[in-house]
Amino acid sequence: MVPKTLQTGRTIEPAFQPNLLISISPDNTVTFLLTKQEMGQGVTTGMPMIFADEIGADLDKMKITYADYDSKIEYALQGITGGSSSIRSTWQPLRQTGANAREVLIQAAAELWSLDKRECYTENSQVIHKPSGRRENFGNLVERAMKLPIPGNAPLKDARDFKYIGKPIKSLKTKDIVTGTYNYGIDVVIPGLLYASIERCPVHLGKIKSYNSSEAKQIAGVVDVIKIDRLVKPISVGVPGWNLFYDYTVEEGVAVVATSTWAALQGRKALRID
Repeated sequence: MVPKTLQTGRTIEPAFQPNLLISISPDNTVTFLLTKQEMGQGVTTGMPMIFADEIGADLDKMKITYADYDSKIEYALQGITGGSSSIRSTWQPLRQTGANAREVLIQAAAELWSLDKRECYTENSQVIHKPSGRRENFGNLVERAMKLPIPGNAPLKDARDFKYIGKPIKSLKTKDIVTGTYNYGIDVVIPGLLYASIERCPVHLGKIKSYNSSEAKQIAGVVDVIKIDRLVKPISVGVPGWNLFYDYTVEEGVAVVATSTWAALQGRKALRID
C-alpha cells in the first residue's frame, strides 16, 4: 500500500475507516465523528463513551470531530438533537459500529500472530492476547484491517466488560465549556450569514389574517420579511425498532431576516400583525 502524496510533498498515511463514524490512523489515533449537537446535555462525552467501550479504545486519547450533515448517515444517528433522545437513539447503532470495527481489529491481530482470535480482546486502543499478554496497538493493525471484510452484526460486549459505561467519567468538554472556547451552533459565522426572528400567534394553531411589514423594513439591517406557512410533518422518534412517529409542527408566523440579531429583533417589534 502506497500512502497518498499531497502537492506539498507531505504524505497522508492510510487510515482504517470501517464506517462513516470512525477512523483509525497508523499513529494509533482513534477519531470518532459526533453526529449530535452539544447543548449542555453531555453528548460530547456520552456518545464517545459508548463507542470507546464497544471498540475498546482509550477514551482519554480518542479524538472527537463534529459532523456536518451527511445524507449517508442514518436518521437515528443524525436526526433531531432534542427530547433527551440522543443516547437512547444512538445506543444500539454506536455499539454495533464499535463492535464491527473491534471484530476486524482482533481478526487482523490474530492473523499477524497466527493465534486464535477467540483468545483476544481490546482495551486502551490495543488488541491483547489473553493467554500470553501479547498486545498490539490499533494503529499497527491498520494496513491489515483495511484488507479485511467488515462484519455487519458482530457480537456486542457483555455489560460486565464495560470500562466507561455506567462509571463516573468526567466530561471531556467541561474546560472548553466553562472557558467559553466551545463552539455551539450560535457561535457559527459564515460569509453572508443572516439572522431571523419570528413573530407567531399567541394562540396555538392561530392564523395570520394580515400583516404590515413596511415599518419593519425601515429598520437598519433588516433584509426581508417573510410569512411562514404552517407545516405538519410526521417524524420518526429515531429509536431503532420503534415504529413511532409524531407530528412535527411549525406554526404560522412572520420572520424578520436581518444582518444581526439586534436588527431582526427590532424589526420584529415593528411588525403590525392581526
